[in-house]
Amino acid sequence: MYQSHGTGRPSADRQDLIREHTKAGLAAARARVGGRPKGLTPEAQVKARAVKTMYANKLNTITEIGLLFHISRATVYRYLAWQEVK
Repeated sequence: MYQSHGTGRPSADRQDLIREHTKAGLAAARARVGGRPKGLTPEAQVKARAVKTMYANKLNTITEIGLLFHISRATVYRYLAWQEVK
């Protein structure tokens, strides 16, 4: 259908059309803005501040803090990093 002289290659016109559509699609993708929002939700910010307070008191381990807030150890560390706790 879109072949030239039985070589199995698309015709030059078809190749140009494919190239144009590809470039247009890439340009449209680059123009889009979006994705996952950066940062924490307001609820998570409240929880992060509470985690920081508990961590600063040195009365609970990371695992215990995670269990109290029903979050993973990785999330506890993520909250502490968000609060810039070393």
